[in-house]
Amino acid sequence: MQYSVGGRWGAGILQSLNIRPEEVERTGLMFALYATTSIGLLWLENTTLALFLTKYGTNWLPIIYVASALLSSGLGLFYSWLEKQLPMRRLLLFISLFMALPMFLFWLGLGTTGIFLLVTVFMLRLWVDVTDILKSLNTSIAANQLFNIREIKRTYPLIASGVLVAELLSGFSLPLVIGAVGIKNVMFLSGVILLVGAGIMFYLCRYYQNFFPAVARGRVTVGDAKYHKGWRSTQELRGYVLPLLVFFTLVQVILLLVEFLYLQQVESLNLDVSSIASFLAILSGFIGLFELLVQWFVSSRLIDKLGVFIAAMLLPGSLLLASVFTLTGLIGSLSGVIIIKILDEIFRYTILAGIEPTLFQPLPEGMRNRYQARVQGIVQPVAMGVTGIALWGSNLLLEQMGVQGEFYLLLLGLVFASLVWLYATWRMRSTYVNLLVQSAEQGRLSTSNVDLRAWKKAILQALEQPNNERDHRSCIQLLCQIDPTGVGDVLAPLLPKLPPRLQYQSLEAMLRYPAGYFPQVRELIDQENSRPPDQKHNQKPDQKPDQKLDRPLPPEVLALALRYLWLTQPDPNPNTLTPYLEPSQPSTIRATAAALMLRWGTPPQKSKATDILRRMLTDPQEKRANYGLSSAAGSQLSPSS
Repeated sequence: MQYSVGGRWGAGILQSLNIRPEEVERTGLMFALYATTSIGLLWLENTTLALFLTKYGTNWLPIIYVASALLSSGLGLFYSWLEKQLPMRRLLLFISLFMALPMFLFWLGLGTTGIFLLVTVFMLRLWVDVTDILKSLNTSIAANQLFNIREIKRTYPLIASGVLVAELLSGFSLPLVIGAVGIKNVMFLSGVILLVGAGIMFYLCRYYQNFFPAVARGRVTVGDAKYHKGWRSTQELRGYVLPLLVFFTLVQVILLLVEFLYLQQVESLNLDVSSIASFLAILSGFIGLFELLVQWFVSSRLIDKLGVFIAAMLLPGSLLLASVFTLTGLIGSLSGVIIIKILDEIFRYTILAGIEPTLFQPLPEGMRNRYQARVQGIVQPVAMGVTGIALWGSNLLLEQMGVQGEFYLLLLGLVFASLVWLYATWRMRSTYVNLLVQSAEQGRLSTSNVDLRAWKKAILQALEQPNNERDHRSCIQLLCQIDPTGVGDVLAPLLPKLPPRLQYQSLEAMLRYPAGYFPQVRELIDQENSRPPDQKHNQKPDQKPDQKLDRPLPPEVLALALRYLWLTQPDPNPNTLTPYLEPSQPSTIRATAAALMLRWGTPPQKSKATDILRRMLTDPQEKRANYGLSSAAGSQLSPSS
């Protein structure tokens, strides 16, 4: 549905938000879903953490992580099973209600005393992790269904800012709510807000039911089964999925390490339960305000400028630096942990949240949601459990050894996890193009379902890598298929560095839609003209030079470069073609120069060019005659000749 936006003001607002009129309503509803659900869950999280720290302390957190991992993994398997039994819109609504209704049971449990209260607080802490996973899974799958890859790149940063608005509102409102109704009744209000979120999800699934499959995922068509089978057999898919799993595993591991470090420092402040909840909420509110500014004014521009994978490296890179500074004593322990917490929150819920759905987009459509469910419902909970066991084991080991070094051990673990995260991101980046190549070969790739800007950057990076020439030729062919009018954006800057056959292929592609890249092509020609005469034109396009940056230009490549230059440069000077008409020039270059002069030259120059082409056409050597004929045809006004 296209949402009407009145006047220039409305159009200007949409342009500043980088969304289109037909995306407004879907984006607004997803924003509202994120905001309401997150407010309820953030109130739950901050009050639960305060209750848990006063009743149990941080020493129990590793046990919570292990128990939460088991529970979340079971829920992940349950989610995968439900996905095969229920249509997607019913599944999403069921999960929304499943997150909300237990809140009222916890509200009743907080009114008890003794062991029942302790059990309620323990289960509440487990439920925080469960609802966080289910919320992320539900909302991201809904967003992937409502938007294609190009739409989601524009709209998801705005949609994800609903979490930041919620963090801002919940952070500054929670101390007031606690003062008004008490910490117990916050649970009841959280349940009510989560029910409002479930109502928004119901409206989305009902109003946009065409976006959601009407059958369960267990019912796969024959065509989809063949498609999935073809993908499972490829090395490219495994080469992307494995680093993807490592990536999201470390997302969870680092989250837990940062949380453990942060809550240890909060516990050391020796505050009461209401003060802890208020401190956590107010700091969360200030972080949320800064996150909101970054999300609205920095995030999307930064992702566009750096690309998806470089942007994904910002979080582990910044945590790596902050951890090293804290380890070396350049930053104090408390200040260092707070800085680490702030960096983690800012990059996790702005940059990372904006690109997270995009990381699943290279996967085949039929497999995308399934892997997303496995990652967020199984892989991350398992990572949580392993991290909890590691924290618990290291704590026991240090106690037995009588060493007080848990803080520095955690920082070292954070450094190591950040390094592995950076490596996994680099591996995903290197296999991204191969996945898209296979998508194109199977007819599953077009401008409507590919992030064109990120795709061009990936092609550029692939061409700059020392791969074999066959892979490079495939990349150029795929670029011509996906964006034939914009091939020069990628290929023109690379022309001097490419081997001759790729130069020839690139110039042919650029000649189909000539654009203003004549400075790069002129550089190629000037580089050739600066050579001594005995070093010019002595190489064929199919030869592989030893030094790519210092080689003679083959005549066929120079001829295409001349033609491109004269089709694109303003006010070409025919006199510059005179040296290329000399009999000593190769036939290809001489014929091309004559054809260009026949089109742009003065009457005497056109007469001379006609005479040259006539003699080439009647030349007894068939090769020269063919050059003359093709150049005469190329002198017509069609740029694609």
